[in-house]
Amino acid sequence: MKKLLVLIFSLLFLSSSLVYAENIVINTKGESVLLKDDGTWVVISNEGEEGKLVFLIRKATDLHLSYDKKDDMDEFSHYMNLVGCHYTIEVINKTDFKIKINNFTIGTNNKKLFDSRFYRDDLLQFGEVIKTGESYLAVWDRQIGGPLKQVDDTKELATEEQINEWLSTYGCEAQRGSIFISTYENSGDITFSKDSGIADEAKGNFIIGSPNGIYPLIEKINL
Repeated sequence: MKKLLVLIFSLLFLSSSLVYAENIVINTKGESVLLKDDGTWVVISNEGEEGKLVFLIRKATDLHLSYDKKDDMDEFSHYMNLVGCHYTIEVINKTDFKIKINNFTIGTNNKKLFDSRFYRDDLLQFGEVIKTGESYLAVWDRQIGGPLKQVDDTKELATEEQINEWLSTYGCEAQRGSIFISTYENSGDITFSKDSGIADEAKGNFIIGSPNGIYPLIEKINL
């Protein structure tokens, strides 16, 4: 009987701990709410970059790619030309927790100018753990990319004049203000350490695109 009472007491204690463990969730207004271990709660400010994972464009480079295409008889047909912008992203951890960055995409919301879904965004593969107060700057080819536009086919290699004309319409400057970050097919590729207490539905309030890079990122991260 005595052992049974001890067991019941232990279960009640554990249950109480589970109810009042500190966690961060989202309320109906979309605000982050800290559920404190004493049973009270407090709304956490979502303003600014402090206390968040920050994505920032550190470098942007106009890009032209040319591919030779062949016809059905395996003879040269034409050059396919793509132009756009490649972005080098820095991710800064201003939270109090470790964060794992796996894959994410960088894209443009200008669907009229960049009408091909295939080229409108680009998969970036980081695979990095970023500690509190530290940052990671993309260095590998698979970590650098951006939206592209397929432009005119040419029989000869495109001239500098043609390339400059295309870039003026689809290059880095033309993409200004339209660039955003999103997770890769909503796969949860941005992960907070378990001790953060941040629920999956609350992550979006702790990840932000910065307007302070060489080009601005749209603030909202699509998770």
